Amino acid sequence: MSSSTQKNDSNDMEETYWNSAAGQKWVDFQHEMDSLLATVKDQLLTKTNIQKGEKILDVGCGTGATTRDSALLSGASGSVIGVDISALLLDCAKQVDVDPNAGSIDYLLADAQTHGFAEESLDVLLSRFGVMFFSDPVIAFANMARALKPGGRLHFVSWSYMNENPWFQIPRDVAIDQLGSVAPSDPHAPGPMAFADLERVSGILRDAGLQDVTATNEKIDLFYQGTLDAATYLACNVGPVMRVVKELGGKPEDVRAISEEIAERMQNFVVPGGLSIPASLNFYSACKE
Repeated sequence: MSSSTQKNDSNDMEETYWNSAAGQKWVDFQHEMDSLLATVKDQLLTKTNIQKGEKILDVGCGTGATTRDSALLSGASGSVIGVDISALLLDCAKQVDVDPNAGSIDYLLADAQTHGFAEESLDVLLSRFGVMFFSDPVIAFANMARALKPGGRLHFVSWSYMNENPWFQIPRDVAIDQLGSVAPSDPHAPGPMAFADLERVSGILRDAGLQDVTATNEKIDLFYQGTLDAATYLACNVGPVMRVVKELGGKPEDVRAISEEIAERMQNFVVPGGLSIPASLNFYSACKE
């Protein structure tokens, strides 16, 4: 099998995944996920420093929270394209009202690794947790960078390592404790933690032809507005639990046991009004000459 065929197969798997029950879970929990990740979105947009009238591409836009806020920051004279591989998530994004003072928004169903974006048409590329899934990230970033104007800039955020992010690690560890170990995977394979290594990802961006690459790790608290039981239910439905349950053939009684143990381990995060969950995030930036 040629390398190009392998890349296409990998992207096909991501497309299938995000257009399946997994993608529907993100739609079902849209409001809770937007709330949980709001501090991350706000920090990313602060770093991006969007100006009035700018033209923006939001990569892996999902249900559109970052797209809508970017459009508001760019104002009536600006515009945002939200691109995603999931029709389910984009259909959800299109149903959400947009502030009347925001710039225009277009949602595009496409694979950003291969889509033919208009060259030198954009001021900003940004992404909140949407760029860690490419089968060939160098090719993907080079392709997207062609859409940037000279001097255009890239800003995105990704998760750091699993053991620094209890929102991922606790549910995954509990599920494995209940059901047994899953097959080991390549830590650099497409997935939520694929961009944990700052040096590796910085090299990817440079290899893609981008300049002035910066990479910083920051600690940010995720805030879940709701009860411990509701947070546990979310953790059992969006994230690694369902993958482990599916791979190892878990039964409803296993899921109940997993849920109870997750609640026990997340008890320390309970604060007035919800849960405050520490997270370790990587913020990357670069520009085009």
